[in-house]
Amino acid sequence: MRVRGGDLPLTEEGRDEVRAAVEAYAREGLRVLAIATRTLDPSVPFLSAEAVERELVLLGLAAMLDPPRAEVPQAVATCHRAGVRIVMTTGDHPLTAESIARRIGILGPAGGRVVLGRELDGMDEATLADLLGGEVVFARVRPEHKLRVVRALKALGHVVAVTGDGVNDAPALKSADIGIAMGLSGTDVAKESADIVLTDDNFASIVSAVEEGRAIFANIRKFTTYIFTSNTPEAVPFILFALTGGRIPLALGVMHVLSIDLGTDIMPALALGSERPEAGIMDRPPRRAGQHVVTPGLLLRAYVWLGPVQAAAAMAAFYFMYWTDGYWGRWLDLPAEGPLYRSATAMALAAVVTTPIGNLFAQRSASASAFGRGRAGLLRNPPLGACRGKSFARPGSRSRVFCPPRTPKTPSPPVRESCGTLEGPPSAVTVWTRCRARGGYAGRVAQPLRKSLSRLCVRQIRFHSAATFLSPRKENRLNLRASLIWPKPGSTICLRVL
Repeated sequence: MRVRGGDLPLTEEGRDEVRAAVEAYAREGLRVLAIATRTLDPSVPFLSAEAVERELVLLGLAAMLDPPRAEVPQAVATCHRAGVRIVMTTGDHPLTAESIARRIGILGPAGGRVVLGRELDGMDEATLADLLGGEVVFARVRPEHKLRVVRALKALGHVVAVTGDGVNDAPALKSADIGIAMGLSGTDVAKESADIVLTDDNFASIVSAVEEGRAIFANIRKFTTYIFTSNTPEAVPFILFALTGGRIPLALGVMHVLSIDLGTDIMPALALGSERPEAGIMDRPPRRAGQHVVTPGLLLRAYVWLGPVQAAAAMAAFYFMYWTDGYWGRWLDLPAEGPLYRSATAMALAAVVTTPIGNLFAQRSASASAFGRGRAGLLRNPPLGACRGKSFARPGSRSRVFCPPRTPKTPSPPVRESCGTLEGPPSAVTVWTRCRARGGYAGRVAQPLRKSLSRLCVRQIRFHSAATFLSPRKENRLNLRASLIWPKPGSTICLRVL
């Protein structure tokens, strides 16, 4: 050992002093190199490393600091919350490995074990499996040790991802389920052996990728549930029609179903696929490796809960038109053609188009409110907001069948009268009259008709304006109907359209 320009023999006391200095540096997380020298005879031919690295003179110790990045402790804590275990295998000094592991959170403040490579050589598989069940760090390991640890973890049923940058990491990278090489500091051998190459050499990027992967899987389940749920109200009318032998008319036609599938299902489903990760997605345990996208719970939620709710809303709107137009309380043998049937199918179609808005809210998050300020808020997914606006606008355009919003700028058409005698017991009847208003809308005709009906001796008047169509000559053809309940047989009613 060279001391102040002179070479002195390295005694046991000197060796203990050097070891104490190495351990002190290692406990601080420093990597320590011993620097020594030897003068060789130039006439001696080439010698092996074993022949050269002896009878050396110790010059001193060099301690290097390679601190972990600032974001790594937070990333490790996120992994622990997500149920992702981290096992460190390194060739560094055991004290250095332990210091770094405790600093970034791989090992707790107390507890955990550091195992040397030579200890791993004499360890059987059962002991290694028990050891991997707790917090452990492997130090002074060789490539075969890393490969053995990977195989032991896979034998326990874990999905193993291995990070590495050196040539000695290649066997473990190749054997792992997911090999991750460092793109900046990694060797070509490590990059070729890995499945993923990190361009920034940042461990936090791996955690972000895990979060993104969970979000993608969750989004696939969301739009799958949305599609299954939306198919239920489309199928129920056909099922009821088949089971009753046509006594319940079809609430939706083939063209209705086609317009729903093409106009209201595709875009919301695609928008659900672009949802950002939910808050707390990294606080959930990992799913099973063999878990499928479509599970019994997903099918129950779609076909037993959300789907029947939409189907009930559509059929309720369908029957509402019949029950308010002379068929109160009747479930079967309803008219399957004519203006009333077309109005009923329009109501069912509007319900099927509108209810998916609630389905979208239900699919976005199973725990967070869609109206909150978190990641499930209304404005956090612009494509989904656009789809909701489109869904609101589509039934709004169909609502003109029932509530025309505008009034005409031209005078009303000439008077037209439709009279009839109402026979039978007090009941509900629908009287139809048609007119043609040049450049006008049903709202212009509605008020005079309502005043005319109010002068009748009737107990109930229900007015509906139905079906406003624009003719090629830009004339609005209006179909108007009024549902009446008269007090006694023999009453006469005249509908005057002004």
